[in-house]
Amino acid sequence: MGDETGENACVGDSEYARHRTTLFKILHDLKALGATTDALNIPRLAVIGCQSAGKSSLVEAVTGVKVPRDDGMCTRCPMECTILSGPTWSCTISLRISPSPDARYSPVLSRSDDVELWIRRAQATLLCPHLPRDAFKTKNAEEIKAMTEKVEGKNEAVKTVVSDSVVISIEDPAGADLIFVDLPGLVENEDREVIRLIRNLVTENIKHSSTFILVTVPAVDNIENQRAMRLAKEADPEGKRTIGIVTKPDTVAAGATDTAKLWRETFAGTNKHKLGLGYYAVRLALDVERKEGISRADLSRRATRFFAANAPWKDIAANRLGLDALVRDVSALLMSVLIRDLPKLMAQVTRLLASTQRALASVPAPPLSAKGATADALDRIVGFCVALSRTVHGRADDRTFVHRTREAYLTMKHAMRASAPEFWPFDTSRYGCFSVDDAFALIMKQGLEMVSRRKVMGLVDVRKVIKECTGWELPGHIPFDAKAQLIKGFVDQWEDPSATAFERVTLTLESVIAELIEVTFGTFPKFKVAITALVAAQMKTHAKDCSDALMSSLDHEQIAFFTQNVHYLRVGTERWHEHYQWLRYHQESSFRISGTLTAHAPYVSVALGALRTLGYPTTLVESDFRRLLPVDEYKDEILVMAEVRAFFHIAYKRIIDHIPTRIQHDFVQKFADGLQGRLLAELAVDAPGSLKRFESWMEEDPEIAVTRKRLTERMEKLMDIQTQLEEYSASQ
Repeated sequence: MGDETGENACVGDSEYARHRTTLFKILHDLKALGATTDALNIPRLAVIGCQSAGKSSLVEAVTGVKVPRDDGMCTRCPMECTILSGPTWSCTISLRISPSPDARYSPVLSRSDDVELWIRRAQATLLCPHLPRDAFKTKNAEEIKAMTEKVEGKNEAVKTVVSDSVVISIEDPAGADLIFVDLPGLVENEDREVIRLIRNLVTENIKHSSTFILVTVPAVDNIENQRAMRLAKEADPEGKRTIGIVTKPDTVAAGATDTAKLWRETFAGTNKHKLGLGYYAVRLALDVERKEGISRADLSRRATRFFAANAPWKDIAANRLGLDALVRDVSALLMSVLIRDLPKLMAQVTRLLASTQRALASVPAPPLSAKGATADALDRIVGFCVALSRTVHGRADDRTFVHRTREAYLTMKHAMRASAPEFWPFDTSRYGCFSVDDAFALIMKQGLEMVSRRKVMGLVDVRKVIKECTGWELPGHIPFDAKAQLIKGFVDQWEDPSATAFERVTLTLESVIAELIEVTFGTFPKFKVAITALVAAQMKTHAKDCSDALMSSLDHEQIAFFTQNVHYLRVGTERWHEHYQWLRYHQESSFRISGTLTAHAPYVSVALGALRTLGYPTTLVESDFRRLLPVDEYKDEILVMAEVRAFFHIAYKRIIDHIPTRIQHDFVQKFADGLQGRLLAELAVDAPGSLKRFESWMEEDPEIAVTRKRLTERMEKLMDIQTQLEEYSASQ
């Protein structure tokens, strides 16, 4: 790989280096904006390996900064690092807590010696989500260890490993452009859940086709026993994007001929461990060298001398040995993939730009200047009032309010209809053989109106009411109080359905008002609070007036049982009287003519002729013979039943229209139509100090302002990135 990339592009070439830095900076900026590696198809390196395989030393050597190194597991979350060429050395550390974009955690660091402590702080913050994010920013290494070390009965809430990432961004004049992620080392002696989480982190981070897998393998270890290599083969069966990194080459003893032979064959690609991108051997700083603070240049010279003098490394091509060779080649490799996938990257940026534009369009427009605060405030008030009026009148596009209020009125109607008195023209105490079920069967058989099984009053019950209400009336006169008491029985039941309908309409109106206030004034918290209070006060006044009016209407139904619809009352009474008599006739045998008229036809004709001879009208017919039956002892009760039932329908039809009219016109529409004038009067637009009040109210919600600013800046950055990509593409 080193020879091929050297032919295609020289790392030292200034034009190549400039383009490379530009593209890698674009990738860095996109990730900082929250774009994911998968979404952007970003080429990067994933460093994996078992614990103590030398990953941390490799990361230190590549980045030029120290990373946390402790006994046991020191990398406890993914650490993504971007190295860009830059005029001066600097580093910033951020947190990536899904699904949010990267959040800056550290200040801009200008000294590499400061990085290790800030990485410790950032990792500790991710491991301790139960603590404030600033809890570790002033802690030293010992304090952090004490707060995050999991021991029995201590720090139980601290997580061992997390999937959120520490993001390290480095600008280095002497560095190559790289993007890589260092993952926690694979372990065996840990809780099953920790082992599973680390394995999943590795699997997730190496699955993408644009990710190159760097598997760290200590030189003295058997490749076949490396779990990291097995996971790499599962993700990359053909070995096209896996690179073997042999660490700790100085651990191969001089007499270990079998090990030396294995590595010569492996690097030559002549055994079963062959990889498409091959292997590299790196000699990293020893502990003593780290303590000495050896420079990268001195470390590189020592590595060169070591590889030249020791087997099997002296027998391996020099372009596969040393950190410089590895960094040079993988940097060029990432660059070649990035150029290859540039059209895909440009398409992804276009999609990000479109989604950001949509998000920005959904954010309310910024308020006017202070000079126009009053005008803008008044426009919003008028717009709100007009929208409310259109809604309650059913002229808005959304008719939900109308539909819900109609449902409330219909429910009220059904409840009032169910209050109809149930009169049965039977003396059940006298005819015990006649049951309630028999009565229902008879009524249903005749196809008559279904009655309720509740609130049933028979003839004896009605007679009792008449008797209790009888005063000094002349004999044969039915007291009006008896009918009034029966009427009051159903009128008293109308208050609850009326109140329920009013409550449902009020709640529906409140919901509409809340939505319109949010749409119109939601951007301005102070304005929203003020308008909400003013509207609520006006609505409360109208609701009280309407409630009083409803009670008055119901009281009127109780005070005077009156109607001028005399014709309807008379016709209704006759209908119900006939109905009740018909039921009596089919139940009481004493009111039936024995046999059928058809069977006695000759006698019928003789009887009619005799009556005419006696001077009775010639218009008599067979049915008139029923007049000869005994007088019904309950005729007064049946008449009362008929009159009360007929009056129910008159009063019921009157009230089911009157109550909705009161609510809809006297409350809802009157409130909505007059709201604008009352609000403007309450606000006293022309009063001294009103301008300052409106300026205060028109102060925008800080969160909305922040969101707009963030999306605007994101738009600007994406547009700049899009321009850079287009210019780069045109230059190729």
